[in-house]
Amino acid sequence: MSRGNHSWAEDVGTAYTDARYRVGTRRTQHVTEVLGAALFPAGVGGLTTGPATEGEREWVFARSTDGAAAFAQGEVAIRETGAGADEWVAIRSDATVDAGRVIGVAQYAVADDSWGWFLRCGYGEVEGDGAVTADTSIVSAAAGRATNLGTANEEAVFGFSFEADGAAGSLFTARIDLP
Repeated sequence: MSRGNHSWAEDVGTAYTDARYRVGTRRTQHVTEVLGAALFPAGVGGLTTGPATEGEREWVFARSTDGAAAFAQGEVAIRETGAGADEWVAIRSDATVDAGRVIGVAQYAVADDSWGWFLRCGYGEVEGDGAVTADTSIVSAAAGRATNLGTANEEAVFGFSFEADGAAGSLFTARIDLP
């Protein structure tokens, strides 16, 4: 059962050209859905076995207005800022920012000026900057990527890596845990 009493007809791997749900809507995908892949189809997130298929996942519905190409799988989405900014408008991370500004991580393509579900909590795939090592806290970085926590910026931690990323732009498995 998801928060509230909403019946979820579509899976979380669906992007929309309209605001199908209210932006900011959260959806919990329970472990039985994760294991049964009923709402997390093959190829979305690339997670099929092992600890990455365990536990619940929480998603948030947001609008992509990066003004560029679609969000790709693993890209970190942050809130836009400034006058007239909308809390649930997603742009690619452009630097290390406070975790409270991170909306989530795309687990499938979400076109510019479209709406989709971003992973907020649970196991998922994240795009690294080429410096991610296994078993370390991760923070947002430039180009929608994540990197290792350095010697500062503890407030920016949004997850924990379970493997190294190998090269810039490569995906790695992580546990996402946003406030």
